[in-house]
Amino acid sequence: GDIEGGTPLLERLLQWPGIEANPEVQANARYNLAQIEVVRGNVARARELLDQAQAWWAGRPGNARGLLNESRSTQARIERAEGRVDAAITTLHDAVAERRALLGKDDFMVGNLFNTLSNALTQAGRYEEALASANDSQRVFEHLGQADSDGGMAALNSRGNANLMMGRPAQA
Repeated sequence: GDIEGGTPLLERLLQWPGIEANPEVQANARYNLAQIEVVRGNVARARELLDQAQAWWAGRPGNARGLLNESRSTQARIERAEGRVDAAITTLHDAVAERRALLGKDDFMVGNLFNTLSNALTQAGRYEEALASANDSQRVFEHLGQADSDGGMAALNSRGNANLMMGRPAQA
């Protein structure tokens, strides 16, 4: 999305006097703004916004559970930016299990979570695990018939990166 265009709109929405009467809209706006703030490097602000959104979603059924799970990828990104790579890895492992339990199957989000996990594992220097996670991501996208999608291509990139880090350029 348009980061520069989206930010003022979301900020105005969160400052709207009636927003407290619409907690679902408020949580979603906080989540969207948290995603922007982490990209902009405002990690503390992103953490604050995401924590508020997740707190609201945590006790709610239905769609809120899906949004809470979806937000785990942003949570892990914030944790990585905070230098808490091991926490991000745990968050992503848990998010994959939670997503599978929620849906009873794999979807594009599971593929994306595996790929994000691969990136975190690479950052932690755990290259064999990173390669395994990238392979899991690729398998999900292939199963979904989306091997050529952005997610499928990202999984291939993560596989190549893990292989390069292990000194195996021919497999990259």
